[in-house]
Amino acid sequence: MTPPRTFQEALRRIGTPLATELSSAELSQIDADILEAALFSARTNNEWYLERLSEELRSILDGKLDLATARLRLKEALAAIDYEPDPELAGSLQDLSSDRRLNLILETNIQMAQGYGYWRQGQTAAVLDQWPAQELFRAIQPEDPDAKRPWEARFALAGQASGQPSGWTVRNGRMVALKNHRLWEMLGSRRLFEDALGNPYPPFAFNSGMDVRDVSRGDTEAIGIIAPTQSVEPAERPFALAA
Repeated sequence: MTPPRTFQEALRRIGTPLATELSSAELSQIDADILEAALFSARTNNEWYLERLSEELRSILDGKLDLATARLRLKEALAAIDYEPDPELAGSLQDLSSDRRLNLILETNIQMAQGYGYWRQGQTAAVLDQWPAQELFRAIQPEDPDAKRPWEARFALAGQASGQPSGWTVRNGRMVALKNHRLWEMLGSRRLFEDALGNPYPPFAFNSGMDVRDVSRGDTEAIGIIAPTQSVEPAERPFALAA
């Protein structure tokens, strides 16, 4: 059996726009269930613009639009509502019309949709029997030096915070845990890591460059985090379907 792949249900992962004037740090204090059902962008309080953002994201995920075109359309949408950045913040992440800001918002939300789709597709007994674990690995080297976090220490801390001492390991540079282990929730917990996104699947944090890949049963047994007769139960994760 081949590992599961991202599928179109990822489209549904983009939720209802949530207008807000809160910063990213302040957003991290909002209850996770609210943000789970919402498309959000820090310090954006125009619902019409957020609806446009949602539409562009859907089009990208559906293969109808590329990132550059979506970015251009959002710049035009901001111009239509007479948005002008603070001159001192122009071009920065605080500038809603900057390429840096638009790329971050588009890419993060796309990754969240795809991350959910990959996770959801793998929640079958057959897949979990053949691929019971997953490995956290660096997929992209981040341009921001501050994003190069000590992920092995972070992974270990998430494992310790999970309250489940077995079912995961950090060994020889590999970070592996059983699927649906509470470690993955802790890895994306905003209560544990201030830059986390609240997901038990990638992206776990902004600009992390980290991803997961499936680990076969044979490899998982060899690592020593699952017994030959042990199984991983499928999980359900509620989410709001977009209208």
